[in-house]
Amino acid sequence: MNTSRAVWLVEAGAILAVVICSFATPWRLFGGAYSAIGYGLMIFGGLVSLWNFYLSWLRYPFHRLGGGRRENFQWVSGAPIIGMLTVPGLVLAPPSLSLSIACVLLLAADTGNIFWFIYAVWNDEGFKRASE
Repeated sequence: MNTSRAVWLVEAGAILAVVICSFATPWRLFGGAYSAIGYGLMIFGGLVSLWNFYLSWLRYPFHRLGGGRRENFQWVSGAPIIGMLTVPGLVLAPPSLSLSIACVLLLAADTGNIFWFIYAVWNDEGFKRASE
């Protein structure tokens, strides 16, 4: 394993640890005193996550259902990393099991976050050849 892959795994592990720990402990940054900011970040990050999910998985099938052809379809990219704002939002908001679950679901759905990036690069043949 090369250094860049190790760094990516540590970074993703730290983010995932924050989210998983939100299930086990009621600790929040500043004791949840900045709940408005936390909720705002969760909502904004959640909307971006859902938009990325739509662009990656739903837009093309809807295009095809509407009678569109593959030749006429233009693939577009989502907003990378911005959906990850759900994590600081979770840490700033008051403790809530439903917010923790929502954060996990949004992180799983958001194809523009660090986890999907690592998955895509890890399986990229060009990157594998370049790192050997």
